[in-house]
Amino acid sequence: MESRELLSESGLILAADVSDLASLNRLVSTCAPFTEVVAVKIGFSLGLRFSLKEVVHSIKAVKNYPVIYDHQKAGTDIPAMGKVLASLCQEAGLESFIIFPQAGPKTLESFVVAAKEANLIPIVGLVMTHQSYLESEGGFIVDKAPDMILDLSLKLGVRNFVLPGTKTDIIRRYALKIFSMIGQASILMPGIGSQGGDIASVFQAAHQHHAFAIVGSAIYNSPSPQPVFHNDTDTSVASGREHLAKTSVVDLHAVSMFGIGNSLDDRPAFGLLFVGNDNELRVKVLVNRFVETGRSSVVGSDK
Repeated sequence: MESRELLSESGLILAADVSDLASLNRLVSTCAPFTEVVAVKIGFSLGLRFSLKEVVHSIKAVKNYPVIYDHQKAGTDIPAMGKVLASLCQEAGLESFIIFPQAGPKTLESFVVAAKEANLIPIVGLVMTHQSYLESEGGFIVDKAPDMILDLSLKLGVRNFVLPGTKTDIIRRYALKIFSMIGQASILMPGIGSQGGDIASVFQAAHQHHAFAIVGSAIYNSPSPQPVFHNDTDTSVASGREHLAKTSVVDLHAVSMFGIGNSLDDRPAFGLLFVGNDNELRVKVLVNRFVETGRSSVVGSDK
């Protein structure tokens, strides 16, 4: 049975790696007005201090975001643990969980099947963000492992994957492979900001797919975080057309990133360029960066 995609539009996933429910509430409340934030990812810090059910309730009391659980890292245990994790996530009201199936193919299959039986969406991680992960980087994981994980995941109907936002060459390689095998999927990309990942580069690398930048510390490590968006339509469209003119082959359903200037605080902003069936440009501004500012935040709109 093929797994459905978690989300139907590209955007930001909020990584809520905070340590208490009050901080979680402030974080979700800060981002709730902005449609560019499309889901929340929680980890073991909140899950073990409180309970998954309480954490999910706290998020959905502010806004009914899809909530993803990242056990950091599930999928490294025996196959029988798949049903245990899926049952806990289902009871908590989660929509999805992430696994990195380093324990082998039987564990991968067990966790994916258990997720589907619990009406959850499995997300499979292929490569992590830090260096010294793959053998060629000095790590323990053989370089062919991500390909083996991907091949079996696709056979199991998985359509949601994690790729490292710090390694755009790896994003590009697997985005192309996935697209050539099944068409469009969902690619989640952590490592943006403090780990060195660049939001423009990761969206460009995964442009064939529904792409999601996972952003967290850039928001909650700021004393007064406000997402600053840019809605200068003329500038956005002009930049989009310039980008399009430099593209020799245009996929009419592709999504790519481009830079636009003249943001509210005079720093480079970024937008999503959508090319519709009628070749008209529809620009949806995504996010500049999270900055400390007393100004009102302006949300970009579709044009």
